[in-house]
Amino acid sequence: MSNDTSPVLRRTLSGLVFSYVFCGLGIAGLPGWSYLAALFSAMLILILFLISTVRSRLKGTEKWMLWPLCFVTICGFFALYAQIQYDDMPSKYLSLVLSWAGALAVVIALSNGVRIQCVIVAMVLAAFVNFVAAATGFNSYYYFLADLSVIAESTALSRATGLLSNPNIYAQNAIFPIFCLAVWARGSSRWIWMLAGTSGLYALYSSGSIKGVVLSICCVFGFLFLGRFEGKRLILIVSILLSCVVISVLWSDSASDVLLTNWNVLDRILEVRDGTNMSYSARQQLVELSWSAFFERPILGYGLNTPIHVLGIGLYSHNNFLELMVSGGIVLLISYYAIHVSILIGLTKCANASGVQRRAIFLLMFVIVLNDLTTISFDTRLIPLILMLLMWTIAKSGEVPLGKNRSAC
Repeated sequence: MSNDTSPVLRRTLSGLVFSYVFCGLGIAGLPGWSYLAALFSAMLILILFLISTVRSRLKGTEKWMLWPLCFVTICGFFALYAQIQYDDMPSKYLSLVLSWAGALAVVIALSNGVRIQCVIVAMVLAAFVNFVAAATGFNSYYYFLADLSVIAESTALSRATGLLSNPNIYAQNAIFPIFCLAVWARGSSRWIWMLAGTSGLYALYSSGSIKGVVLSICCVFGFLFLGRFEGKRLILIVSILLSCVVISVLWSDSASDVLLTNWNVLDRILEVRDGTNMSYSARQQLVELSWSAFFERPILGYGLNTPIHVLGIGLYSHNNFLELMVSGGIVLLISYYAIHVSILIGLTKCANASGVQRRAIFLLMFVIVLNDLTTISFDTRLIPLILMLLMWTIAKSGEVPLGKNRSAC
């Protein structure tokens, strides 16, 4: 952390970092509001640029940043490749650039006076705001389904989305902050842990996301693995969760319908077991089609975001590995997961990292890779941000900031 950053500048950077993370992870499913994250990111980048013009060299710009920059550049070539092949420049490339640029700006800001707790608390509060929205019956699908008849027939409305556009994203963005707390802010106040735990557990229940179930199982066993599992804290979190369920049922009829008549998680798990879950069957088909497409062009693939055209059923692959393999072959796959490998290699060389810190980072990396088996992550805001934070942490010689001072920003 920089010691020569003025207090006013440090507070300004902290506010922009907090706003970017909160908006990017908390309200991305609301049309119009989702642009706030890009706005705060642009303002953060602008201020960092102005700082760099005053100083001879901006603090926090390191050689390790070449890894993610190379990946984004390579994605640009594959975006042009898609334009040539299908006359369709992927709009997702813009969101990819914005996500990685925002994550890069955050870690540079961390080296210029912003504290890591600012980022983690923003993650937790974003999850909590979505918990409140879901508990009161708000469903962002209403903003995407313009046809009222489609809305009435949509089974998606039985699954909570909060202020995000997808129940799976809602579950992911609510549960990952718990792992981030274990890595960067284990000394945070009990209230932060309660907000994170309650938001994550409620998202698991109300979203009906099977990947949320997997992430939650990893969370429980992970805390046992870390030696940080506390029975009293768990009992407190579960008690608060049950209270929130009761309040949400009394507050909103739509929430009552979701929570009392649709046991989403249990129903979907039983459907997978019985082979009647249409989503699971479709994913199996997508895996088979993706492998076939990959073997036809294993080196360079078909271009960024082309699986939606190549697979023939108008869907992307729902698997980060296969999406990269079909889009850019082995080249794009290696360029992305080289970032993960560099983090693990760097962690083994960190002399100052404690055993708990190492295990927490290994756990987070394991969960990220596991999550990639069921979702696309390389162009989201959450996973690039976490990867950049991990690379920044490793670059600090394994000295993971624990945040003895519990102030957020």
